[in-house]
Amino acid sequence: MRAWLLRHLAVLADRPLPARGNFIDPWQLLAVGATWARLNSTRQRKPEVVKLSRLWQPQLPLFWIWVAVNLLSAACAWALRALPLTGAGFALVAVLALLNALLGMLLMWQLLRHEPNCSKDS
Repeated sequence: MRAWLLRHLAVLADRPLPARGNFIDPWQLLAVGATWARLNSTRQRKPEVVKLSRLWQPQLPLFWIWVAVNLLSAACAWALRALPLTGAGFALVAVLALLNALLGMLLMWQLLRHEPNCSKDS
């Protein structure tokens, strides 16, 4: 196993194999690992950059639903903190707050994925 690993790591780093029984330099192994990581990272697709300006789309009804859900989540958080709720009321408002937060994240994701219609007249 060790010989197989050294052979493959040496091929990746374009370095000669150490002679049998010789000490392997740990810095050389780190360099080989860095080379492998660099080669592996170039093979992967780069992540797509998402512009946060896509959230601000007041022409879409989805945007206003997202704003309303976030305001309702803020109201639920205020009610949980400020009002003296009993066990059932506290649980009901807490579940509503969590559902609103999940719905807000889902709506935000939909807004980020939506391509804005930017028609530039020239």
